[in-house]
Formats: sequence, C-alpha cells, structure tokens
Amino acid sequence: MSSIPQALRRFRSAQRELIAAAQELSATLEHVAQPHTPAAPREVRLIQEIVARRYQIPVELVVGVSREAHTTTARHIAMRLCRELTAYSPKMIALSFNRSEGGVEHGLHVVSARLHNESPHFPAELEALRSEAKAALKALTAAA
Repeated sequence: MSSIPQALRRFRSAQRELIAAAQELSATLEHVAQPHTPAAPREVRLIQEIVARRYQIPVELVVGVSREAHTTTARHIAMRLCRELTAYSPKMIALSFNRSEGGVEHGLHVVSARLHNESPHFPAELEALRSEAKAALKALTAAA
C-alpha cells in the first residue's frame, strides 16, 4: 500500500517539472516568434510608451504578439493615437506595431466602436491619453 502514495508523489513532482518546462518553452517560443521590427519613428515610439505606461505594461507587449485583452486594448489605442496625432500612413504604423495594415484598420475600428458603445469612462480615458500624447509630441518637436 505504501507504494501508491510514493508513486503519486513522484507523479506530482514530475507533473510540476513538466509544467515548468512547458512554461519556459512557451516563453522562449513567444520570444523567437516575434518578427523583427524596424525602429519605429520617434513620434510613434513616444505614443507607444505613453500608452504602455498608462496601461502598466512594457512597450514590448504593445508591439508584441500578445492577444490578452488588456494588451490589445492598449495596442489599439496607441494605433488610434498614432493615426490621429502623426502624419504616418497606416502602413508605417503597421510596421511600427508588427502588424499588417489590416490589423491597424481593425484596431482603429475597435476603438471607434468602443467610443460609441461603452461607458463614458472610455472616451474620457482616450481623451486623457490624447492630451498627454499631444503635449509630449509638442515637447519632442520643440526639442528638435
């Protein structure tokens, strides 16, 4: 009878090791799977940083492959602000976010839909980010 509890302990230990190895492999594959991103224009990078800071995530997630809701919301908002506040084409914005032009258009559509369909908090949040980004871009232009 004592062999069953021992076998169960060994099984659980092996299971934990396997889960840890799978998580490590997943993180490695996600890092490798990210395509090479050309350097984003400094105005786009500034907007990415502002939005990432507001959403308390690294900029790498904003331009990365994550599809978590919190991350995609930040990414879509950053795309929208880049389109509104810079003269860059959807193609340049797409390159700066590791996305296709269709991905950028989708992000812009999602933000527009949220502006019309969600609580009043979302438009206020977007406006606060827009104001912060405008001020930062103005300072960036003045410094150049």
